[in-house]
Amino acid sequence: MRSKAIIWAPVIFLAGGLAGWFGHQAFQSPQPAPVSVMDSATDETSSVAPSVALPDLDGREVKLTDYKGKVLVVNLWASWCPPCQKETPEFVELQKELGGQGVQFVGIGVDEEEPIREFVARMGVNYPILLAGDQGDQILLDFGDTQGALPYTLVIDRSGKVRERHLGYYPQDELRQTLQGLIPEKA
Repeated sequence: MRSKAIIWAPVIFLAGGLAGWFGHQAFQSPQPAPVSVMDSATDETSSVAPSVALPDLDGREVKLTDYKGKVLVVNLWASWCPPCQKETPEFVELQKELGGQGVQFVGIGVDEEEPIREFVARMGVNYPILLAGDQGDQILLDFGDTQGALPYTLVIDRSGKVRERHLGYYPQDELRQTLQGLIPEKA
């Protein structure tokens, strides 16, 4: 019995060493970047902004198509969402700065109406806010947010094509650069 253990010990040691070496090589070799859910959501069928009609804070029905001819930033958010709280004042600032050049922000609150109203007042929101109501989850899916995470922002050009989808906090300088690239386009 002892002689079989002596014969197998080096084989097992060698196999373990080779497995370790191959494992190490796998982590050292450059790996292609994984395709994100956001990348796979941007295909030809989702390149046109979804047609939605939702009530605003005054109860009037608003359609995104009402803003055709403008560069549209549609932001889906909730009052309890920390990244939403961070980016909203920046969106207010960009609306002031770029609104005269044909940029229009529209927020879609995926939250209860009262917290939305309080948030809008506290943040001094200067752009239309629509209420998703019970349709919130479906609206997120319709807009391509398959993860159901907030905030989620779409940038739509003057012709109604989705030019950018952004999940999470959207840094002001990055968004400004995107918008400035679309402002010169004429409908």
